[in-house]
Amino acid sequence: MYVFVSRIKRKSLIQMFWLRVIVFITRIKRISGLISLDTKKELGHFWVREIWKDKGSMISYRRSPKHRHLFQKMKGLFDGLDTIQYETDSIPNWDTIVARMATEKPGGENAIKMKTRIIKGFKKMIVMFLIMVLLMIGIMVFIVPSPIDPVAWHPPAKPSEEGALQQNSLLSSSILLAKGLLKQPEDIVFDDQGRLYTGNKDGTIRRLNPENTENIETFAETGGYPLGLQFDKEGHLIAAVKNKGLMSINANGDVALLTDQVEGTPITYANEVAISSDGTVYFTDSSTKYDLGWPFDILEGRPHGRLLSYDPRSKKTRMILNKLYFANGIVLSKNEDYLLISETSRYRIIRYWLKGTMAGTIDVFADNLPNMPDNISVDQSGDLWVGGSKRIDFVDFLQSRSFLKKQMAKLPYGLLKKIPTIKRYGYVLRLDSNGEIKQTLHDPSGNVYAISSVVKKENTLYFGTLFGDFVGQYTLEDVQNASAE
Repeated sequence: MYVFVSRIKRKSLIQMFWLRVIVFITRIKRISGLISLDTKKELGHFWVREIWKDKGSMISYRRSPKHRHLFQKMKGLFDGLDTIQYETDSIPNWDTIVARMATEKPGGENAIKMKTRIIKGFKKMIVMFLIMVLLMIGIMVFIVPSPIDPVAWHPPAKPSEEGALQQNSLLSSSILLAKGLLKQPEDIVFDDQGRLYTGNKDGTIRRLNPENTENIETFAETGGYPLGLQFDKEGHLIAAVKNKGLMSINANGDVALLTDQVEGTPITYANEVAISSDGTVYFTDSSTKYDLGWPFDILEGRPHGRLLSYDPRSKKTRMILNKLYFANGIVLSKNEDYLLISETSRYRIIRYWLKGTMAGTIDVFADNLPNMPDNISVDQSGDLWVGGSKRIDFVDFLQSRSFLKKQMAKLPYGLLKKIPTIKRYGYVLRLDSNGEIKQTLHDPSGNVYAISSVVKKENTLYFGTLFGDFVGQYTLEDVQNASAE
């Protein structure tokens, strides 16, 4: 390779900057005597310098036939060295060049002057580079609009990892079902034959047998992203489909739209479903403003979520609650006297009372959770299983700084979406019926990660994942044994 620097017009400021850096380093080495003049054949790499009144040139030349044209172009550029020749199997007349270079001793007057000029030029380039950086930052901050209008929120200190929250590796040995055959299967549900259904980002609902995942079939095509799935009493699969609304799918996979608007407004982020014994469908609409929870809705920190219901008898859709902070997972209590709703961006689960003296009111069921709660399920014993990514210290830091959040949202989405999975970590919460944390299950190895839903079936836990390509499976007996220890 070679580098040739002179007062020739540069193609760009960036090229000029890096060329001067190379020249600076090289000339300092030459001036300090670190490069011997008689190392003509060392590794076949030669450094040549020629100084004259007001011009300076630098060549770094590696012997190679493809560079023969270089010396032809450089004829006449060196005062007194116009006899340079390039022979096929030999080195050019380096002795002449070395003799000329030897007339100047390292540290001489010309060398000192050159060093001064180099340092001044290098400083100018540094200043120019810093000015360009500051100019770009100024454009980003004051000219480029932000996609969000954030507010500051001061999250409570993350609970310490002790007791039930102590880190473990229980989930590290989870089995990955249908690995590579699924695409972000967020929610899972089982039919009465034990077959597993999961929604994929490509709009399909896939069906598989957990005991034999080789035969995976496409059960239905929704045209959106099926985020929440539940079977009703008639055996129809009710799906909350992002960008579509609430859908019903019969046993043949035929899709029918139930509702896509409420009170004249579109339902754009249908997320999770819970169905009561009387057939009423409760579901969340996570955000009326954004179609991305992370990063935009969560960073903005404003309440754009809603709790909706659909009555299959009257075919009417009703808004029960609004101004929720990214309303996500939803589940009915065993007695159907209240609903639990995850507010992901507030690290909590709220309770909406359906019956009793508190009917129509809201309270906080579980607060300051160690994860960003996603889907919720309840098992036969009344315990709650909560999916969701483990809280990220950097996101907690950002939440109280609206200016930083506003600027960060301007970064490319491809970069922002990777933040939750920079460190892959599997995390599951087990709560009792009072909202107290009973147990946490971890996978610090990242074998299973970004767990979005947890379903207990007999002695096994099944996991959906927000960013993965599999369904996780874990034997619950291992969890119980670990708890007993």
